This record gives sequence, structure tokens and C-alpha cells, in this order.
Amino acid sequence: MPQNVRLWLHGLGAAFIGGAATSLATILVDSEKFNIDTLLGLQHLAVVAIVAGIVSAAGYLKQSPLPPVEESRTPGSKLAALLVASLLLGSFGLTGCNDFERKTFQTLSASKALIDQAQIDYETGTLPHTQASYDAIYKAKNAQTAAVRAFQVYEAAKLTVDQNSDVTVQITALNGALSNLGPAVVSVKQIYLGGQ
Repeated sequence: MPQNVRLWLHGLGAAFIGGAATSLATILVDSEKFNIDTLLGLQHLAVVAIVAGIVSAAGYLKQSPLPPVEESRTPGSKLAALLVASLLLGSFGLTGCNDFERKTFQTLSASKALIDQAQIDYETGTLPHTQASYDAIYKAKNAQTAAVRAFQVYEAAKLTVDQNSDVTVQITALNGALSNLGPAVVSVKQIYLGGQ
């Protein structure tokens, strides 16, 4: 079981037990009804303990409804995630985009999904832990980051108030970044095919 899931389950169990243990104070509050010497008193105490445990566990689930995602160990992955997130937020208006922008966005989205899945599969052992696999994924992540940056620069140049800015320079840079991304994605796909 992954460490993050184990810690999350541990926290959930601790919350339940803490809530149930707190209910033992009811013995002091109403020792006649929650008397542990009688079966009925034990039943009342058990019901209160279970309810208190469930309430406490529900409070934990409100704070942490799912296990946290493990942090990536590949350098630059946080930066890439931030760049792609800003790309996604800035691209909600895809309906107003031209074909070049739409295809670029689709390419970046598809390559990001593949690279992220490859990294997850590498870290979980689904893909072989070889230097070649690591290098291919690392190179693809760097190429992805460069392509996202180039797309952001292109979008910023296109949106500038100064209409005299030359967008063709950014288009050339973006095409160069995309041409570097293509072979990097192919290398990642070859890992799945056993070619690495």
C-alpha cells in the first residue's frame, strides 16, 4: 500500500478511536445509564462510542476526503504542473482560438497526460526502473515545460496592446519547442512498448 494512503488511513483510524475514547467520559457524567457492570450500560456506552467515533472520523474526512497525492520526485515537475495549470486556466476561451492554437493546446494536453502517467507508472514500478526510462521521462517533462512556456509567450505576444509586435517570432519558437516535444513523447511511448 502506498505511503500516502497508509498515512491517510492511519489518520482516519486515529480520528475514530479518539472520538470513541472521548465518549468514555460519559461514564462520569451519567454513571447510572452508562454503567459498565451491566449489559445495558455497556450497550449504551458502545453506541455512544461508535457515534462519537463516526462524528470524529467525519470531521477528519471533511478535512481530508481523499489520500493526498504523493509529491513527484522528478525535478521540475512542480514548475511544469504550474505552467500547465496556468495554460489550462488561460485557455478556457478555446472557442475563439484559431486552428493552430487549438491543435497546439490539444498536443500539449495529450503529451502532458502521457508524461504524467509515465511518471506515475515509473514511480509505482509498472515501468522498469532503468536509467533509460528515467532519462526519457525527465527529457519529456523538460520538453513539455519548454513547449508550454513557448505557448504562453506566444499567447502573451498575441494579446499585447501593441499591435506592432511580431507574433511570427513566437510562432517559430513555439514550433521549435513542439518539434522537440514530439521525439521526447515518442521515447516515452517506447518505454511502454519495451523499447527502452
